[in-house]
Amino acid sequence: MNERERISEVLDAIENGMCKIAETRDIWQNDLLYALCEGERILLTARLKELSRKAKIANEEDKK
Repeated sequence: MNERERISEVLDAIENGMCKIAETRDIWQNDLLYALCEGERILLTARLKELSRKAKIANEEDKK
């Protein structure tokens, strides 16, 4: 499993967990956990974009 696949798998798990937390956000721990998950989701999404950009650049260089 490459890095993109691992990140996608983690993002899916985080988003599923966030949906479950959002349903029962009645205590501060859930708010904290939700915020931490959201932060990690943002970082992983940015990493996926970076990997896509690098792959695109590498493909363009291979074509030259």
